[in-house]
This record gives sequence, structure tokens and C-alpha cells, in this order.
Amino acid sequence: MSRRLACLSLTALVACAKVPTSTCSPLGNMPGPEDFARFERDGDSLLLVSAAARREGQSAAQNGIYLLDPSSGAEQRLPLHGRDSCTFSPHGIDSVEVEPGRWQLWVVVHHQPEACEGAAHSVEHYRVEADGLHFVERLSDPLLTNPNELDVLPDGRLWLSNNPTWEQGKGLVGDLLFRRAKGKVLHYNPTDPARGWSVAASDFVFPNGIAVLGDQLWVSAAYGELFRLTLDASGQARDRVRTRLRPRATLDNFTVAEDALWVTGHPKGFAFIRHSRDAEKDAPTVAYRIELSEGPDQFSGQAVASWREGQANAGSTVMPVGDELFVALVFDDGLRRCGRPQ
Repeated sequence: MSRRLACLSLTALVACAKVPTSTCSPLGNMPGPEDFARFERDGDSLLLVSAAARREGQSAAQNGIYLLDPSSGAEQRLPLHGRDSCTFSPHGIDSVEVEPGRWQLWVVVHHQPEACEGAAHSVEHYRVEADGLHFVERLSDPLLTNPNELDVLPDGRLWLSNNPTWEQGKGLVGDLLFRRAKGKVLHYNPTDPARGWSVAASDFVFPNGIAVLGDQLWVSAAYGELFRLTLDASGQARDRVRTRLRPRATLDNFTVAEDALWVTGHPKGFAFIRHSRDAEKDAPTVAYRIELSEGPDQFSGQAVASWREGQANAGSTVMPVGDELFVALVFDDGLRRCGRPQ
């Protein structure tokens, strides 16, 4: 590790120690619940969870989309009706109420190309019904080199974070070390088949979280970088504004709640890598709240919680629910239900 990296890691660790902590308990047992989305049914608030075995050598037999009742902890892996035999490793996920009581789901999926007509990545679209998920379509394009998170509007327009194809971990590490801004945000417009996929914005170092609020596109990235861009009528982004969240971390997925954006961060990158290989290794997580009620030319975020010592290893998504915080994890089984620091 270089002297500069060592200093950055030490700074992040010291800063993280000042952020309040809390105790967490397991919620569900699904593998690698990297992302989740809200879903309403008969007045109950439920979660749709994107779950996959993400450590090398793990079985993919339990990969899927799970329906989780946060109040009871009951979970169900939902049947995928009408889908073909392409391999299924879900990643980012977004649910949309397209009409009152009618929900649809979009999922970033990674495939084994030889098992899916050469497609390594796609976005799969489903209707959410009482008996499970009903396949609508699969969206793929050569632009999808390494998709991660997405946000979808009721009319089916979506924005997606996308990175280069890293054949080995060295590629990712190199891009982070040298701040090579190779990441992009892609846009898909279903009402314009001739246009289809396009690049909405580029020049990000490891873009991850995506949120579209009105005409604003929010992007989270490495080094604690948070971007807000303005979308034009065609879905392309402009007028980029940037800030950095503290403690500095590689930021992950967004949720929207309480008139704020919520995002997790990984303050110790090498700890995250070690945890990806060994579940016994600790990978600290920080949760941030970004206020949305500030003026159009300013925004700020605050670290509101942090977890170490296995409480919420490699947390990828955070959502407040009353006096608790629900945290998704990249690798470990089940979500975490954590106390909300005051």
C-alpha cells in the first residue's frame, strides 16, 4: 500500500470512529441481498430483494428476487414466470407503481454469456403479480459493459450506472488508485426504439448509486463523490455539480425517504476486498443522509451511522424505517435491522 493510500485509510478510519454506531440483527436468510426496493400489497409495506451468491465458488441455486415482510421477517423466493433459461445473477433493482395497485420491477442481471445468447448483462423487466414475477422483456445492448444500479420512471425510462469490464480485480483497483474516470450513466427510452440506449453522462470514477428526482440525476461514486446533474427533455445530463461526503468512502446505492437521499459507503476498500473472499473479515459500512430540501445550487450530506465488527459488513443499501435502519449486504446472508442512532 502506498503512503498516500495508507493516509487515506487512516483518515477514513478515524473519521468513521466519530460517526455514531448501533447494534444490528439479521433480517431474512437470502444470499447476498445487495439491493432492495419497496413494494405495497394490501396496505402492507414489503421489500423486494435482489439476492445472489457473490463469493467465488458459492452455489447460485438460491439466487433470485425475494419478497420480504420486514415486520415478521418472513421471506419467499418469487417464481419467475415466462422467463427463459438464461443464468440469473441479479444486482441493482427498482420497483415502480405504474398505476394504482399495479407494480412492475426492473432488475440488473449478470449472465454467463454462453448461457444467454452471448449477453453478459441485461436489464430484465417484470410485472409483480400475486403468484410471483411475470417476465415482460430483456433489455440488452453492447453499451452495458458492467451495469450496477438503476432508477426507473413509471413510463419505463431508466438510468443506469455502468463501468468498464474488469476481467480481473487489478483493473478495478487500478482505476480507483489512479482515479481513471471510465464510468458512465446510460439512459434507456422505451418510447424511442430508434434511439434505445444512449450515454447520458460520463467521466465518473466507479459510479454506483443512481436516483432521478424530477429533472435531477444524482450519482454516487468513489472517493465520497456525490454528483447532481440536470436532465434535459431527451434524458441527457448536463450542469454537473459535485460534493464530497465525509468520511470519504466508495459510495453505493441510493434510497429516497424522509425528504432525503440515503446512501451507504465503504470507507476501507481493502477491507471490502478481504471480506469478499472471507466472511470472517470485517468490512465497515457508513450510512449518509443527503438533504433534498436545500436550495437548487447547494446540497450537503451527513454521516448518520457506521458499523464495524461484523454488525453490517459491506452494506450496500440503507433505508430508514421508523427508529430503525434496514441495511442490505453485498455478500453475507440476510439484511440487517439496525438501531437508528439519535
